[in-house]
Amino acid sequence: MLSTNSLARVLHCARRDNGAIPFDVFVGESLYGQNGFYQKRVSIGNEAGDAFCTHAENPLFTELIARHAFPCLRELGGPSLRFLELGGGMGSLKKRFKELKYRAGVDFSYLSLDISKRLIDFQKRWGKDNIQASAISLPLADRSIRGVIFANELFDALPFKVVRAVKNKDQNLFQGVEELYYVLDKQNEIQAEWRPVEPNSPINNYWERQQRYFQSIGRNLDDELENGRVFCINLYEETLLRELNRVLAQGEIIIIDYGDELDKTLNDKGVFDLRMYPKKHEVKLEQAHQSVYLADLTTDVNFTNLMLLAEELDLETSYQTQSSFMKSQLTREEETMIVNPLADHPWHEYDEVLTKDEKEDVFKVLILRKG
Repeated sequence: MLSTNSLARVLHCARRDNGAIPFDVFVGESLYGQNGFYQKRVSIGNEAGDAFCTHAENPLFTELIARHAFPCLRELGGPSLRFLELGGGMGSLKKRFKELKYRAGVDFSYLSLDISKRLIDFQKRWGKDNIQASAISLPLADRSIRGVIFANELFDALPFKVVRAVKNKDQNLFQGVEELYYVLDKQNEIQAEWRPVEPNSPINNYWERQQRYFQSIGRNLDDELENGRVFCINLYEETLLRELNRVLAQGEIIIIDYGDELDKTLNDKGVFDLRMYPKKHEVKLEQAHQSVYLADLTTDVNFTNLMLLAEELDLETSYQTQSSFMKSQLTREEETMIVNPLADHPWHEYDEVLTKDEKEDVFKVLILRKG
C-alpha cells in the first residue's frame, strides 16, 4: 500500500541504527514531513469529516480565554505587550481576539506561529504577524515576550516515543523499559521491534523524574507497573517548555490539552496510549506505520511531568480541569443562564465546555507564571 511504501522510503533514507527508526521519528515524519498530515492532509472545517480543533472554533471558548488573558496583559502594562499563539489552526482565536481586544480597550500585538504552511495561510486572513516555524525551536530572542503565550492542543501534537515496562516474571521485579522501533527486514518489509533502552538514553532521565515524584508521595512507580505495560512518553515536552521559558520575560504560559496526572491514571489502559484520527485510519500500535501521513497521531499529555519541569524552571503553577477554568471566568448570572435549557442565551449550543463532569473532563489547563 502507498503508506507502507512511503515509510519504507523513510527507513531507507534514515538508515540510522542499521535501518531502524524509533517511533518518535516515525511520528515526526508522519505528521510534519513534506507529505505529513499537518502539511497536506489536516482537515479544515470538517472537509474530511473530522473537525480540526473544535474548541478553538467555539465563541464561548475564545471569550472566556480572553477574560483570563486580558487582565493579565493589563496588569503587566507598558509598551510592547504580546500575545503569542502556538499552533494557531485556522486562525479563529486570532480573529475573535482582535475583535474582543478593541471592545476591552487593551493594547497588545498578536503573533501566531504554526509549522504548517497550509494553516499559516488561513491565519494570514486575520493579520500579517505570522511565523511558519516549529514551536520547539522558536525564532524569537531570549526574553522577547512580555505578555501571554497560549498553546491549545499543541503538546499532544509533539512526536512521542513508545516504551513498555519489563519485569522479571518470576519475582515481578522491575528491570527497565524497552523502546519501540520500526525496522526493515531482509525482504524490505517493515517490522515492529522492541529494543532495550540504552543507559545514556534521555528516556532514563524522564523515567527517573517520574520515579522521584512517586517516591515523594510515598509510592513506588516500578512496583505499581505491570509487566508489558505500554506508555507513550513525550520527551519534546521538556524541550518545548524550556523554549517557552527562554522567550518569556514576564507573564503567563497557558497550556490547554487533554491528559492527566501520571499517578492518577497509572493503570488506566486508555491513557498515555496511541490515538489516531480520523478513526477510519486507526490500527493497532505495532501496525501504525500503515497509516503514515494519513492520520493525526497523538497521545495524552503527562501533566505530572510538565508540573515537575515547571518547578525546576521556577515557574509558578496553577492546574485544573478545563470546565473548572472556564466556569471561573463566568459571572454567576451567566453560569445560571447557560446551564438552564429554558433560558435564552446565545452560548447554549456550546455549554458542553462548561457542564462536563469534573471527573470526566479529559481536558486540563496548566497556567505557568513568570515574573
